[in-house]
Amino acid sequence: MDVVEKLEELKALDRKCSITLGTPAKGGEVKIYFDPSDLEDAQVQVENAYAIFVYARIRDSMLRDGLLGLEGQSFLKPKDIREEVERKAYGR
Repeated sequence: MDVVEKLEELKALDRKCSITLGTPAKGGEVKIYFDPSDLEDAQVQVENAYAIFVYARIRDSMLRDGLLGLEGQSFLKPKDIREEVERKAYGR
C-alpha cells in the first residue's frame, strides 16, 4: 500500500456514516460517506453526490434515446446538459 492509498484510507475513516440514494433495480444507486459531526460538509457531500447521480441518469437516458453517440459525444451543448441536471436535481 503506497502513501496515497493509506491517506485515502485514513480520510475515509473520518466519514463514519453513510446513506444510499436510489436503488439498483430502479436506475442505480450511490452511497455517500460522511462525518455526522460536520453537518455542513455532510450536506455538501449529499448535494454533490446527488447532482452526479442525476447527471449519470440523464446521460444514460440520453444514450438510450439516441441523443448521445456511441463514443459518448453529446449532440446537446454542455450548457444544456448542465441546465437539465440543475432542473432535475434542484428544481431550478
